[in-house]
Amino acid sequence: MRILTDVKEPRISVEWNRRTDFRPEILGGKGFLSNIIAALRLLRLRKNCDVIVLGGSRKGNLFAILSALWPGKRPPILMIDCLWYKPQNWFQLWLKRLQFHLMARAVNQFVVWASHEVRDYETLLKAVEGLGVKVVIATRLSNWNGNVKIPEQVKAFPTSHSDFRKWMAGSRMVVIPMEKGHLHSGGQQTYLNAMAMGKPVVVADDCGAKD
Repeated sequence: MRILTDVKEPRISVEWNRRTDFRPEILGGKGFLSNIIAALRLLRLRKNCDVIVLGGSRKGNLFAILSALWPGKRPPILMIDCLWYKPQNWFQLWLKRLQFHLMARAVNQFVVWASHEVRDYETLLKAVEGLGVKVVIATRLSNWNGNVKIPEQVKAFPTSHSDFRKWMAGSRMVVIPMEKGHLHSGGQQTYLNAMAMGKPVVVADDCGAKD
């Protein structure tokens, strides 16, 4: 079986690299035009493979739409890491639904980490207020606390991957607060790593952790 993929990163197994056909020219860049070109290259290569495995990036989305509209052989398509946001504007939401409808005509299976997840730091701040427990929040967002006052014992700052793991390893408890009503997925690696370290873990979410 010949598997065409744009998934390439250090954590994947040697067996995955051996069994898949990765082409550097389909990576694409950061710009929209570069992603269009990469999607067209994938479209040209699809007839030579049995299965296509793509990440849920803009390039993968464009390829799925083109595959739905373009005639010709269409091998099964698996899309992973579908980390999408739900637009607040009604027109953007309508466009997003149209996009997913077209993509679903070509993609056989979408793979997500969980149903709904995004951070809810405001609830966390209200929960720790008055407890006197030191709280460290790793975030790169400037408006992460919303309109909630930050207690004195709470510190928030961005960290590197290695520093984040050190903070987690030295903690007494790991809390992952989630906000409901979003399509974006995240947080699973954090609380799985925390559990592997033997830390008590609190995951407050709408329906993500049960997945």
